[in-house]
Amino acid sequence: MKISIDKGLKTVIILELAFPLVLLALGIYHGLMQTLYRSGMISMREFAALEYYQGLTLHGVINAIVLTTFFAVAFGHGVIAYYLKKKINTTMAWLSFILMFVGTGLAAWAMLSGNASVLYTFYPPLKAHPLFYIGVALLVVGSWVAFFSWIPVYNSWKRENPNTKTPMAVLGM
Repeated sequence: MKISIDKGLKTVIILELAFPLVLLALGIYHGLMQTLYRSGMISMREFAALEYYQGLTLHGVINAIVLTTFFAVAFGHGVIAYYLKKKINTTMAWLSFILMFVGTGLAAWAMLSGNASVLYTFYPPLKAHPLFYIGVALLVVGSWVAFFSWIPVYNSWKRENPNTKTPMAVLGM
């Protein structure tokens, strides 16, 4: 069975999957270094010129927030386009990706420069550089742009198929 998805949307989906997977290597590395440090196998608190809590923040933000957000949006684009057999607004998909990409870049700058060692929960009294919070907000808003661009596609499909049950994968999204 061949999946038919618009070429422009395929490009966005591939980027939404590839970008966080590249970052995942950094997140996994710092997770491993935390484990080795906490187990006593290594005693230095710096790994690759990053302080322990910088690495902890990178690990949590990349693995728990960036990877899952990008994957959810890419998966949503694919599921909506494939199961509803409708064209997704590619401009909105690109806008979503750009917002998430820029947001991740801003947050990454703050973390890598040592201005955001706040873990991935962002709890006070730990404070980060404002660009970290702006970056995370852009990541979230970018995912919202994708979500809200799916609603007209679903509504259009539902009008054209009033007696058809919504596919389970679409319902899950």
